[in-house]
Amino acid sequence: MSTAAQGQADVGVVGLGSMGGCMSLLFAEHGSHVVGVDVDPRRLNKIKKTAEELKLPIQAYDSLEPFAAAFKAGRPRTIILSLPHDGPIDAVLKTLLPVLDRDDIVIDGANEWYEETERRQKWCMKEKGVLLIGMGVSGGYQSARRGPSMSPGGPRDAYMVVEPMLKKWAAKDRHGNPCVAYIGPGGSGHYVKTIHNGIEQGIMGVLAEAYDLLRHTLGFKNDEVGDIFAGWNAKGELRGNFLVKLGSEIVKFKKGDGHENPEGIIDDIDDKVVQDVDEEEGTGVWTFREIAYRHVAGNTITGSHQMRIISANKGERRKVAANLSLPPRSKAPSGFDRIKFVETLRLAVYGGTLASFIQGMGIIARASAQQKWDVSLATCLNIWRAGCIIQSDYIADLLMPIVEKDPGCNNLLLAPDVARELSKTFESLEQVVRLALDRRAIIPSISSTLEPSDCTWTETSAAMPTWPPTRNALLYRHESIALALATWPPVKRLGVRSCIRPNHIFHRLCARLKLPCTRPSCDAARYCREMQQHQDPAVSAQEPQASPLGGEGVFDKEVLVFLESIFPIRLGTFDPRHLIASLRQDAVLSSIRSRLASASDGSWVVRSVEPRMKDGGAFVRIAYRSSPGAAEGQAEGEEARVEKVVKAAVEKDSGKLTWSGVGAAKAFLVKGKPWMEDLYRFPSPRIRVEFDGPDVPQQPLYSLFRPYGHIADLHPPSPVSKDLPRATTVAFNRLRSATAARNCLDGHVLRLPDGAGQTRLGVFYERQIARHAVRDWLTSHPRLVLPVIVFLLGSISYAIFNPVREWFVESKLLGRFDLDKNSTVSWLRTRTLSLFSSKDDGDAGEICSGVWRDRKEAVEQVEARLKDYPSTFITITGPRGSGKSALLQRATRDRRTLTIDCAEVCKASSDAGLVSALAEQTGYWPVFGFLASASNLLDLAAVGVMGQKAGFATPIEDQLKQVLEVTAHALTSVSSSTLHDRECAFSTAAADAQAELDRASFIERARRNGVWHDGRLDCIAGNGIMSELGLGLESDEEVRSGRANEDDVPTQADAAVVGVVVPTEAGAGKAEEKKERRTFDKEREAVEALPVVVIKGFEAKGAKKEVLFNVLAEWAAGLVSNRAAHVIIVSDNTSANKRLARALPNKPLAAIGLADADRDNSFHYIATKLGSLDPPVELRNEDRTEVERLGGRLTDLEDLIHKVRSGSSVREAVEELIAQNVIELRQAAFGEDMDAAKELPWLREQVWLMIKALATNDKLKYADVLADWPFKGKESALHALEHHDLIMIFHKNGRPSLIHPGKPIYRSAFERLLQDTPFRAMQDMYANAEQIASAESTVKACETELLTLKNIGLDAGKTMNPLGPKPAPQGRAEYLLAKMRAAGDKIEKLEADNAELRKKLSLEA
Repeated sequence: MSTAAQGQADVGVVGLGSMGGCMSLLFAEHGSHVVGVDVDPRRLNKIKKTAEELKLPIQAYDSLEPFAAAFKAGRPRTIILSLPHDGPIDAVLKTLLPVLDRDDIVIDGANEWYEETERRQKWCMKEKGVLLIGMGVSGGYQSARRGPSMSPGGPRDAYMVVEPMLKKWAAKDRHGNPCVAYIGPGGSGHYVKTIHNGIEQGIMGVLAEAYDLLRHTLGFKNDEVGDIFAGWNAKGELRGNFLVKLGSEIVKFKKGDGHENPEGIIDDIDDKVVQDVDEEEGTGVWTFREIAYRHVAGNTITGSHQMRIISANKGERRKVAANLSLPPRSKAPSGFDRIKFVETLRLAVYGGTLASFIQGMGIIARASAQQKWDVSLATCLNIWRAGCIIQSDYIADLLMPIVEKDPGCNNLLLAPDVARELSKTFESLEQVVRLALDRRAIIPSISSTLEPSDCTWTETSAAMPTWPPTRNALLYRHESIALALATWPPVKRLGVRSCIRPNHIFHRLCARLKLPCTRPSCDAARYCREMQQHQDPAVSAQEPQASPLGGEGVFDKEVLVFLESIFPIRLGTFDPRHLIASLRQDAVLSSIRSRLASASDGSWVVRSVEPRMKDGGAFVRIAYRSSPGAAEGQAEGEEARVEKVVKAAVEKDSGKLTWSGVGAAKAFLVKGKPWMEDLYRFPSPRIRVEFDGPDVPQQPLYSLFRPYGHIADLHPPSPVSKDLPRATTVAFNRLRSATAARNCLDGHVLRLPDGAGQTRLGVFYERQIARHAVRDWLTSHPRLVLPVIVFLLGSISYAIFNPVREWFVESKLLGRFDLDKNSTVSWLRTRTLSLFSSKDDGDAGEICSGVWRDRKEAVEQVEARLKDYPSTFITITGPRGSGKSALLQRATRDRRTLTIDCAEVCKASSDAGLVSALAEQTGYWPVFGFLASASNLLDLAAVGVMGQKAGFATPIEDQLKQVLEVTAHALTSVSSSTLHDRECAFSTAAADAQAELDRASFIERARRNGVWHDGRLDCIAGNGIMSELGLGLESDEEVRSGRANEDDVPTQADAAVVGVVVPTEAGAGKAEEKKERRTFDKEREAVEALPVVVIKGFEAKGAKKEVLFNVLAEWAAGLVSNRAAHVIIVSDNTSANKRLARALPNKPLAAIGLADADRDNSFHYIATKLGSLDPPVELRNEDRTEVERLGGRLTDLEDLIHKVRSGSSVREAVEELIAQNVIELRQAAFGEDMDAAKELPWLREQVWLMIKALATNDKLKYADVLADWPFKGKESALHALEHHDLIMIFHKNGRPSLIHPGKPIYRSAFERLLQDTPFRAMQDMYANAEQIASAESTVKACETELLTLKNIGLDAGKTMNPLGPKPAPQGRAEYLLAKMRAAGDKIEKLEADNAELRKKLSLEA
């Protein structure tokens, strides 16, 4: 025999039976070294013999020690259990775990209940750290030999270890894909296999019924039936169905060449299935139970399973049949078209098979959602494509696209394709069922498939009745399920533990069967009891209730007993004792049942124990025998006797019956009819007793309530009121007395003395204080309450939240939550991503590479400022896209930086939003923005109450200052901690340097004395032990001492342990250099430890948050003055320096201005960047002109580089950028349409004339533009154009001086707009129209004034002397006439221009 060598096994198999032995051979044939263990010597000999014949590497042992030692060392063991489910697996694991190691993997290949699998997974992990995978193996021992379908579930990391082996062993579908995949966590793998077997039973039931119809109703022979099945399996909807194929072979199989039975061996097989009944196989029962538990319609599967159960006891079936004397079944009538019916039956079989898949996959989907397994139905279908009992190619191809498209589909009938497939089988199903009914054939699986009420295939269904239910309400199918459950021993033994909803089908069945429920407090248990109590009168009259002890009508009377103090009395909604006691509820109730059952003398029995958690007690329902014809007094005596016995049983050692194990429980007979409510009315020692009838005097009341406890006070009945019932109040000393009285006497009918009648008592808890008294007092004293609340909130916020906020600001500054700054992420990135990509610093590296000299100088200025204590602001100004961010990133790359982006903060639309936005930028958290709104509301309320504001609302300035104050404290803390870390690091480095210096000194002295020896020579030459060690290090003591004494000359023995590195002069020089740096420069380190605060977008163009900028300027000034941090202000608005200068007077700002690059720098930058490409791109001389058209804006240059890198030429890229800017200009300056243009803050003619002027001249004088039309007196339009980056206004000595295009490329874009003839003509016409309207208004104004002059006597004013001075009216008239003439000439000229422009437009059209 060829066996695996000792310690060479890859996989182990425990259990070498049919499945385990076949799997061992399979594994070995696929190249795995296998070791097996089994206690049966016959199995051992068989596997050894087979392995020797086939020359396979298999070892087999009869004990676990050599089995565990046969695995390869250095990796986890992989062991597969091939054992029967339940007990044997636990027994094997108990003996197997001690010989296993941590991280070994055990695969349970049995058919197992998933909860057992999850229990064993926890057990194995807890005991030994062993990983357990629950794996379903499908296909039987034949597939185990050729390759099974497997569904593993459990720890994913364990599956990833065994996945390569499983895929190698698994069956392969027609595309070569292995039929194994990870199902999910926990016991999901075994669960999928369980439902797989349920689907298998459904299909087998349908096929068995089809065979029965073909053989015994239609009269086909077995060989003919086999041919029919083979035809079904060859094509059509049942194509590639393994069970149909297997059925075709089975019905043809003949024992002994057909001599014993020519019809085949199938006729000799007894028609009964005993696997489910004798518990050899549990998956069918488990599937049956899951259908009820998961509330999934599984009618085909349950119909098949019921038939299996019925078939198990064939002898009983024969007796029942003889007892019923039913007519025998008959064959199809003569003339019946058998061939046509075969096709009808095929579609019916397909419908049952498809329904089994739909129902089974619905169960898996529902369980996956409830257990949170995330099982993929597509994965299930894939592993069922080969090596599997339920393999069905056509159905898998049908369902796969649906479950792939909608992985969360819980009901496949919702898919149109599935519904269409199933609906085409309805008619065939109906015809088959009709024939079966007519010929008395038994087809429960096929008929259940057709049943619409169970499968919800129609809009209406035979729904369950509304509350209260009746005994006849259960449908026949539910009764059948109940009968099946009644035969299942665990149901009778354990009762029902799953209490979910009142309409839970499991509890309905238990109520139908009168099975016990271990959770009587749940809604479902009450449902069961009420179902028994609300039966149909007719049925109740005919069927007397059976007692739990057997017999009928034995215990015909019931009495309630209240047990008090077994649970804590609930004092309020958030009473923690209630939650703790609920954990002990089952144990306490079980103890009560046991105690009372042992105390019973047989004359009474406990029907139920129902907890009353709110009142700290429980109701015990006791049934007892009544004496025939007993009088009323005798009945009361029997109740008292029962109460006495129960009281004695409870109060004896009553501490054991309570939730805490201490205390004393008492029992009281319930005289009334307690109200079982769950209102939020909690017990009180004061109870209100209402009278439904005549008033009860105090003395009878006292006598009635005194047995429950000492009464502190008893109030007389309330005065007569027509609206309120008469009532009195009873006050107990103890709360438990009040709860007992309330539960025992509520609904009690009290007979008054002297024939005064009777009164029904209503007992309720009464609050000790008035309702909402505290709230009413607080709301009625706002002048006292509101200041106290505000003070408390402020104190809590300062004492608790400020340290938390400071920590979050520090975290933002230190990058605790930033993955880019995380050391672990950086380490992984360095060792992974950096190996495959080159590092690119982007713009930050370019600005200091010598390409732009002004940028390099700016960086050096910022770095120089940061190397000294802060004395003023560092301001960086420049237009958008000029490289401010890149410069800043380069200059602060090694510093702790806190960035506040004012642009993001200014987006806030309210004061609360402004504070929240600033807090987000600084890392300040938590923020209670709602408190500000609440404070404003309190102030408004105070105005209404007191007539003036109470001062609760905090101004927005103070709120912003509070955020920045906490941020300042955090900056100081970070500076101190950084300095401390630097000092510690320096001390450690200094100690290391001193040790290295001492070591170098010692070696140097050894060399001078001629005793130096390099141990590496021994390593190479092989001299003694040094050749093995490869070392020559001195001892630790010698290193510590350093041999500092020059006279301490090393001996030859010392030289033998001298270090391996031969000292050099360079090394000695480095040591001296380290010695010089031993002094810690605390001042320099303190400066470098200072954080840097960057305020971006400060006073940006168009920003209107004056409060924010003022507060930021003052806060930044405080940081600089106190040397708490460096402050860098970044802005594109040069006027921002005014506000900063006011905040920090008498200290000049360190201003750094960035402008667009000049022609040479721009060209050099482009050439450098394109030259660094792979392959490099060289610029030609003609490209310089194109770059000059682009300008020196950094963002535009980067866009050019990107386009050239993408394959465009420089000219094409520049043209594309200019065209893109032209489009942007048209939309930004003129709007998309006329309506959008009206909303712009400037006039169309204003922006057009500005574009025309800047297209011919790159700068304009601000004063000249403002003095002429159309900007005359309209300075706001110029500022709006600047805000939208269409122009830039340069200042000189604090006043506007020059106007430039918003970007250098805009100059080319302006020129391109002027070259657009239709567009230019239209804009000129719009401008001319505005000028014509202005001139016409001038003419009208002049005409009006001339008429006024005429009315005041213009002619009378003429002088007789023509050479004398003109009268004032005449001079004014001449001026107006000249002005009218000039305006008229202008109108004529403009109208002529418009005419020419219209001609151009018509020519263009």
